[in-house]
Amino acid sequence: YDFVPIQLRDEFVWRPARALQITLGLDCGVEWYRARARLPDIFGIEPGQGPPLCMQETLEVNSSGWNWFPGVFLETELRPVDGLRLIPGIRFDIDDEGRYAVIEPRINVRYEVVEGTTLKAGVGLYSQSPGPQESSDDTGNPDLRIQRAWHYGLGVEQDITDNISISVDLFYKNLDRLVRGTDDEVMRDGELVAENFDNDSEGRIYGAEILARYEPDEWFFGWIAVTVLRSERRQPGRDWTSSEFDQILNLTLLGSVDLGAGWNVGLRFRV
Repeated sequence: YDFVPIQLRDEFVWRPARALQITLGLDCGVEWYRARARLPDIFGIEPGQGPPLCMQETLEVNSSGWNWFPGVFLETELRPVDGLRLIPGIRFDIDDEGRYAVIEPRINVRYEVVEGTTLKAGVGLYSQSPGPQESSDDTGNPDLRIQRAWHYGLGVEQDITDNISISVDLFYKNLDRLVRGTDDEVMRDGELVAENFDNDSEGRIYGAEILARYEPDEWFFGWIAVTVLRSERRQPGRDWTSSEFDQILNLTLLGSVDLGAGWNVGLRFRV
């Protein structure tokens, strides 16, 4: 599988008043791909299910073409009173084939209770197109819809010094229309064919994060983050199970040093 991705992102920012800022953005992707494969037809089969690989029919794929992912967004920042920032926004995305459009409303709120202490909250809808092998006419289901996720967040930030701050965040994500493998058959163009994938799975992600951050100064920038989370999936008629993205404990250390003369050296460690 060969592909050449091209990403275009640009923003136009307009501040008509001190308490109002409007951002209009473009976020589009274009991708050329070439896929060639000859392998057992395992698409749509859950791990551990179905007959052995040697008993599967052989699938041959030889295709190439272009994918495009257009998206635009509008964001407004309001400061009605001192210390309060309201950041509502909306994003508009179209899937690769132009069949489905998604409107994603979002809002973030930040309020500085006292100097150095900020409460924050947010909610928003996000989406993701199925993978190319999942929506392909050869290996997947071309009638798949865009996957969705509602994100909810609540947190507090505390400045310790001019450069050091600590934040604690709680988060919850509700995912629906997730793509899953299926061995069902459907009628397509007057022919009974394998469905391979459908949108009948759902998911949830929840947890908390503590982040200690050192803001950039003349020579150093870095942070330490500890995240505790659960990522789960559920299919119709089944109980919740851990997903492949389930990371109960995640520790991240990051630092960057300015060596001068335009040179920087950085290090990131994660476990």
